[in-house]
Amino acid sequence: MTAGRELTDRLYTLCLAYLEREEAYQTQLLEVLQTVRQCLVQGDLARLQAVVRDSQDLQRVAREMERERHDLLAEAAVALRVPDSRGLTIGRIAQALDRQRRDQLMERAAALRQLVQRVRRTNEGNALLLRHHVELLRRVLHTLVGEPTAGTLYGPGGEVDAPCDGAIVRTVG
Repeated sequence: MTAGRELTDRLYTLCLAYLEREEAYQTQLLEVLQTVRQCLVQGDLARLQAVVRDSQDLQRVAREMERERHDLLAEAAVALRVPDSRGLTIGRIAQALDRQRRDQLMERAAALRQLVQRVRRTNEGNALLLRHHVELLRRVLHTLVGEPTAGTLYGPGGEVDAPCDGAIVRTVG
């Protein structure tokens, strides 16, 4: 897979610029997710609402990054004479570059992959915290209306609380 020097220079520049913007986006996303985690752990609903409201721009940026990635791959497919851009990756584009640029691009891509893994782990941790909170709320609501709960709950000191058999609040339907 060889392309003219002018084309490879352009591909290198486009890929590097894309990776830099993607890294900036993922860094912002990680910061938001870490703040969300703090809010969940501390039970700070007001701050959580503010973080969610303030991070609305990230959704727009994500859509822009997706369009930019699509355009980059389409241009690379034409430049490299690849019939379908869906199979193109940074690694495959880097193969058309000289060794120094290929190495630089691959190092940048590897750093971005690590950052994306951190974002995924943080997001998965937040999802776990949310599931835990939702389950606790579900059990509290079941207890309040007198519905039996399955399993056990842990009290503030870590001891097992027995399921409640009677309603704490009477509901009239």
